[in-house]
Amino acid sequence: AQTSGMAAEDKNIVLADEAGSHGSQRVSGQQDGYAQQDGKVMSDSSLFGDQGQAALRDKCHKAQITCEWTSQWSCPTQVHGVKGFANDDGSLAFSCCCGKAELWKHFATSTTTMVIGSEADWRVVAGSGAVQIMAEASDTAQVLGRRSRCQVLRASRRGNWLRLSEEPGFIRVGVGVGEDDMKMVPTFLKIQQGDCNIVGWYNIREFHSCTAAAAALNLAETSVVMRDDHKGRGLACFWRGDGEEEARQPMCSSSQEVVNKCTPLEGSAVPPMTSPELTVAEAVAATTKVLESTVPATTSAPYLPYLERTGKSPILYCYSVIRVEGYEKPLMQEQLKKGVGIFACDKFDLYSSPTSVLLGTAPLPIGGFDVKSITFQNAAVTVSKDNTAGNTELFMNVWEAVRLRGIWREADFTMKVDPDAVIMPDRLKAHLRPYIDWGATYIKNCNKVPGDPDFPMMFGALEVFSRDALDTYYKNVETCKQLPWQPWGEDFFMTKCLDSLGVYGLGDFQVLGDNLCLGAVCGDGLMAGYHPFKTIATWFDCWGQASVAMAQPVHPVLMPQGLVLGPPSAPWKK
Repeated sequence: AQTSGMAAEDKNIVLADEAGSHGSQRVSGQQDGYAQQDGKVMSDSSLFGDQGQAALRDKCHKAQITCEWTSQWSCPTQVHGVKGFANDDGSLAFSCCCGKAELWKHFATSTTTMVIGSEADWRVVAGSGAVQIMAEASDTAQVLGRRSRCQVLRASRRGNWLRLSEEPGFIRVGVGVGEDDMKMVPTFLKIQQGDCNIVGWYNIREFHSCTAAAAALNLAETSVVMRDDHKGRGLACFWRGDGEEEARQPMCSSSQEVVNKCTPLEGSAVPPMTSPELTVAEAVAATTKVLESTVPATTSAPYLPYLERTGKSPILYCYSVIRVEGYEKPLMQEQLKKGVGIFACDKFDLYSSPTSVLLGTAPLPIGGFDVKSITFQNAAVTVSKDNTAGNTELFMNVWEAVRLRGIWREADFTMKVDPDAVIMPDRLKAHLRPYIDWGATYIKNCNKVPGDPDFPMMFGALEVFSRDALDTYYKNVETCKQLPWQPWGEDFFMTKCLDSLGVYGLGDFQVLGDNLCLGAVCGDGLMAGYHPFKTIATWFDCWGQASVAMAQPVHPVLMPQGLVLGPPSAPWKK
């Protein structure tokens, strides 16, 4: 079967997008595996209703669905496959292999097949033994319920409050310095074999963290053990499956932080409610009323639709603009060969003008497709007021090409990255995760001259914009063109433009280490980007130092008083 640049393989028909749209492959399964009604492909829920997993697997078996393709076109809960991820096309094959039946676990041959664990973020550590869930972020709000010490909840932070993600309500982080009632804990997963480093996570090397991982993944505490990792690095946490003599499946953590043992207070009970607990419907109504009251009355258009995410990390779309001639093309080619820099982001693109550039072929782990730049309308580059490139008009055209491309709508954050900037996408995600539902925001990454009216500002080596920030820009770009932008550099223009539109400029100076600002120390273990490194040797030397540096804790900026939030993030997919 052939259709508009897409190719079919084997009996399990695998459809791939045109080169350049990595990570968006789809699988449609066997021809006779489709379930149709009136000519339409039925959804997972339409096929199976509310049947249990065993019943679903039985239906898949009777339909003779096979899932060998998952070793190459991986399901969303696996490590990125050799050919990419399969998308849900509504077919029976996808439902059986990647949906509720989860048959990929029986067929996958990848050495690092991943099972995503609990997405809980915060543990109740209150000295009183419990915390209250409030209808809004206020101590005087209606009490919706309570949670006991040691319970783990998924939530996003807003200043000194947490907004719960899986249920309505808010919980106060703490009442004062050193008196936190809630503590952030790492995310855990287990892989079938291999090493946690292969999937970008950390081996668990402490007993209490090991048992915490088991609890977070709903595994029996007795099924995990600390044993020698046989790699000369000491003890590590492993899970032993039923019937296995030795624990072989590594347990991994998103952080090297040790999770201390949590012990409920002896004899303590959740304090009695002063009023009856609300039903789910009443709680939703109470918090919906509060959330609706925070939405500005003069919004020009509804918020963008929720994103479907797998895991807890924000989705990153990274792009670079390269010159056809000069050092930038060979520098980006080397980054592509190793799948690092922007090519380690969830989605990436290159832009060039006036002609397109074929950079090379992406490594198999990120798709194996040809990477070709997208063209945009060229414009003259002058000298800005601060003796940098006066490239505002050129980047207005770049941002228009980004808008037309449309990938920015599929990401939590879009990043414009200079070719000579070293970026660490995993570290970027750790920095940006606390801001994922702050609404229209962008990062001011340099405060070189405190007190100067132009600082803090966004330096152009690494520009970070939330999805709502770009949505605001695109809806009001003509207004920004009325600014006196002609003598400005593009980063200064975007700073002034977004500020004038009311987009919040978040001053996080731990995102970019730039020698044009306050310096770049590649081995600091903290910054998510370093600039500038214009040769292949210096770029990879910096990248190597950053890769092996001991990770430092991220200190997110607290949400300022009075900031109007965007809508809550969509629930994380398990």
